[in-house]
Amino acid sequence: MAVELAAAGAMAKAFSPVLTEIYKSSKSALQKNLAAWKAGSDTEKLEQYISRLSNIKTIWSRDEAKQIDSFYYPSRVGRSQHTIESIDDLGEKSCVIQGIVGQGKSVFMRHLAISTFKRPANKTIPLFAELRYISEKVNLTQLLCTNLSLLGASDDPAVLLHLFEQNKVILLLDGFDEIEPKFVKETTSTIINIQSTFPNLKIVVSSRPYNDIQNVASFNVQQLDELRPKDHEPFLRRLGVETTRIVEIVDAIRNSPQEIQEAISTPLMMSLVVLVYKSENQIPPYLAKFFNVLFHVVFTKHDTIKDSFRRTHNTGLSEAEIQELFEAFCFSVTQREYGRTLSREKFNECYRHAQQLAPLCQTNSSDFKSDIVDVACLMLEEGVGELTFLHKGILDFFSAAFASKLKASSAEKFYEKAAANHNNWKGALQFLSKIDQYHFNKFYLLKSVHSDWMTLNEILESDDPLKLLEYCENLFSEAETIKTEDNGGMARFVMATQTQFTEAAAHQVTKNWPHAEFALITLESTKEIISVTKGAQFEVLNENGIKFGLRSTLLAFGSDKIRLGLRKLYESHVSVFRDATLHVAQEETRQKLIDMSLD
Repeated sequence: MAVELAAAGAMAKAFSPVLTEIYKSSKSALQKNLAAWKAGSDTEKLEQYISRLSNIKTIWSRDEAKQIDSFYYPSRVGRSQHTIESIDDLGEKSCVIQGIVGQGKSVFMRHLAISTFKRPANKTIPLFAELRYISEKVNLTQLLCTNLSLLGASDDPAVLLHLFEQNKVILLLDGFDEIEPKFVKETTSTIINIQSTFPNLKIVVSSRPYNDIQNVASFNVQQLDELRPKDHEPFLRRLGVETTRIVEIVDAIRNSPQEIQEAISTPLMMSLVVLVYKSENQIPPYLAKFFNVLFHVVFTKHDTIKDSFRRTHNTGLSEAEIQELFEAFCFSVTQREYGRTLSREKFNECYRHAQQLAPLCQTNSSDFKSDIVDVACLMLEEGVGELTFLHKGILDFFSAAFASKLKASSAEKFYEKAAANHNNWKGALQFLSKIDQYHFNKFYLLKSVHSDWMTLNEILESDDPLKLLEYCENLFSEAETIKTEDNGGMARFVMATQTQFTEAAAHQVTKNWPHAEFALITLESTKEIISVTKGAQFEVLNENGIKFGLRSTLLAFGSDKIRLGLRKLYESHVSVFRDATLHVAQEETRQKLIDMSLD
């Protein structure tokens, strides 16, 4: 820890002149709110801020926080071989760092912030914020002001506005997908307003795929690359795995079934492989068994590396019973859309519901919390009375584990509900596609997703262009383009409630929006084109800008690219449904053979 504090102190000392320069260049009325930055000698708050950024607990170091620099494995964007060392490597435009569960988005975002502190010559403050903390009481602006105060400045919004105006900050907004659904629209609007008001301000947002932020036209979407076989050995070395173990683990992965090899493509899964292999000396052949072994590892084997020390289960329940109760608890949390961080009240509410779902696992809320937080370290205590899942993937998997054990009649109802609220269940559904393949295919893919697929087919086969327009309109609650003399047409989209397929369809619409056409024509030409197009209209914002909706956009500028994108989406699912149908048929044939053998 002393080494970690020394590193943070050195960074703070090197960076403090940047804060001093900002103070000196500020107007006198504002300087009182930046008094802590005046001399540059008091770096305690800056040091603490950098230390908090630099040290985190991970799934493989659950007892103590580790310095990111000690284990960070360089991330790649896209399929390029170019690693991202600093925020400058992402280009000048604001961007969305997109990655699936466990792909290391949060660690990457923290790395970007730390690397900026290491380069004071850039003279910009990396303002890092975790979006999961947005709530009824805390909006995005307030969250940013609070984080700014951790650097020693006042939390007065005037300070934040000044830094925006002077282009003295870089916003690093982590976990857009973890915002509670009811706050997404307001948060998206705030980000868009900041970007449009301060176009030179760099904003980097991390998110899982298919969220509203990816639909903001002024943001480039940059996909984090997956870990490949060539990454396994150097990644394990960064984790500090012994050389002999690395050889064993890499060989075990190479000889694993295809399902396991495909799953081990993220930092989270590679870290879990280390935990499981160190305990079992093998990699389980099925994904469901892999996670069951993992639960056994975190409860039973967690303390074996510590001589003569073994934590007891406070609940008095067996490991299997605790797992059953934890799965029910995670299912309850997801069902209520509470997200990764729970207040004490929400924790107790979900615990009570979990007891009803697992009636044979009787204990009390306090002992259950102690086992999950202190023994397994699957959740952490944060702030006053708040508990947070160590990783969103833990919540998703164990929610899925509970759903995978439902009987057919309940499974059918669950998948119907999950399809209608896909945004909430998408993480769990990714796991269910592997660990509950029969029910997932039969009740989800071949019902809800297939129905949406057929609807799109009818639209694409129709000769009526208005049907495509109406289909696209129904994908969004809001969709508009703002055209000014200064921009090429800034598009803003807010998706309507989506299913898995319509979410992908909405992505095709935003991806194929006529941005290039808007960039090539003037504001006056845009007005003229819309004015002479039947059914299209625009709203004048001021003398330098207009606003027009999705219908006017497609009528005036065409929808051929969007139609082509939707056609590709349709065709990409042909093999998906064919394989799902085959799997269901094979499983039902197997079940009939079992029934016949028992007659």
